[in-house]
Amino acid sequence: MGVEITLLIYDSYSLKEKRSVIKSILRRTENRHQLSVAEVGDMDLQNKAVLGFGVVSNNRTLCRKRLEAALKEIEAHYEVEILEYHWIEA
Repeated sequence: MGVEITLLIYDSYSLKEKRSVIKSILRRTENRHQLSVAEVGDMDLQNKAVLGFGVVSNNRTLCRKRLEAALKEIEAHYEVEILEYHWIEA
């Protein structure tokens, strides 16, 4: 199961500032929620990013809860807004 999100990054005026925020999000999410994460789109835009999150388990409910917890934490701890998200269920 996975989710793809589009983020608006506040106060990001260069690709260097964006990369700093994205790297922090990726590291924190991987470490705290044991998810696979990557930047998957809008790599050349300075204040927007598309991130993909994935987790594998035989319990669909647990997977979704872990992904939802990660999304809530991102909005709570970073100066970003989740513009849209798409759930990917296989």
